[in-house]
Amino acid sequence: MVETRNKIAAESFGLVHDIPFVPSKAYATRKTIAQGALDLALLMANASQLKALVDIPANHRNDFYVGLLVLIGLSIALQLAAGIILLVLGMTNPKDEEGHKRTECLNNSSVSIILLITVVNIFISAIGISYVENESTP
Repeated sequence: MVETRNKIAAESFGLVHDIPFVPSKAYATRKTIAQGALDLALLMANASQLKALVDIPANHRNDFYVGLLVLIGLSIALQLAAGIILLVLGMTNPKDEEGHKRTECLNNSSVSIILLITVVNIFISAIGISYVENESTP
């Protein structure tokens, strides 16, 4: 009776909407595809940063050159690992308890790797790629 009253009250205020049912597998697939697309965009950005860093002439490199090279390489390697995990996760269809545990483990590891990628890229952005102008000798 209380449920019926609440439904009538919600309908009178226009709060009841017909939301189509979305299966959890479809949601998980969309989430995995979205994460993969963002991973690909970040991979392309890091490749561009790596190219810009490598194109800096030797006499114009600053003290952070090697550190940035390592961080960008680490970020690319982590992104490849996350992409592989997301690919495996997207193709997995758990049917039993062991399968659910495996997908949960893969999901948690992908989230952890993506968090680590984010932290590494924050450091890359904070350091930045810059040229050092050498002082001309008279």
